[in-house]
Amino acid sequence: MLKSTWFFRISLLVRQRPCIILLFIIGPAFVAAQPRTIDGSYTPHNREWGTIISLDGIWEIAEGLGNNIPARFTSTIPVPGLVTNAIPAFKDVGAITKSRDAFWYRRKFTIEGNVPAMARLKIFKAMHGATVFLNGKKIGYNPVNFVPLYFNVSSLLRGNKTENELIIRIGADISQVPDSVVTGGDPERRRYPPGIYDHVQLILSADPYVVRTQVVPDVKARQIKAVVYFRAVKKTKLPGEIKAEVYEYKTGKRVAGAIIRNPDL
Repeated sequence: MLKSTWFFRISLLVRQRPCIILLFIIGPAFVAAQPRTIDGSYTPHNREWGTIISLDGIWEIAEGLGNNIPARFTSTIPVPGLVTNAIPAFKDVGAITKSRDAFWYRRKFTIEGNVPAMARLKIFKAMHGATVFLNGKKIGYNPVNFVPLYFNVSSLLRGNKTENELIIRIGADISQVPDSVVTGGDPERRRYPPGIYDHVQLILSADPYVVRTQVVPDVKARQIKAVVYFRAVKKTKLPGEIKAEVYEYKTGKRVAGAIIRNPDL
């Protein structure tokens, strides 16, 4: 349950060059360091704060009716991708039919070490609505189609190389989401192929964690203003200090830094 959301602003003097901001909380909890990825599969535009495990690749897939997880997954599919890419292929993908109302994706994976305080599943985009199950338990549902979906999987994620089974149910056609959800519907179209058509990542971090960061450059003054939003799931004390450092993107050289003591959050 969400307990608090904080944000702070910090101004730093830097030269006019591409940079990376490195953030720490000094006090009751470590929040975030420079983001890192397990396999290097993601690019700077989609980085999150924490350790990122990409779940892109070949998944298993099955079709079905209702909310019962299929007993067998007889096809495979690339993620990102639409269900039209499944092998063997399914018939009439995207058409409204009485033979199915969902497609089920399955992927098994392991993680190194213990499960951290915060583990989030990020589905960058999926159609039509996504219901997430981890290790046989339902995590949650989100019906939206064109924005990233986040699910807190901390309580069910297994660490120390123990196998995890992730299943994602998506609606088989455009009729599977509420009328209040934007679908891109067009009366001239007959089919709306579903699928997880963007990246899937597991984001591991501490709690509290960084939600998002916005950097506003001032080219003439050679300064940047960073606005950083933190979120805590568990109730926690405010940090004693916040340390921010700026590094040149290409060389990794430190070019600026500051420590805020007793920040007003």
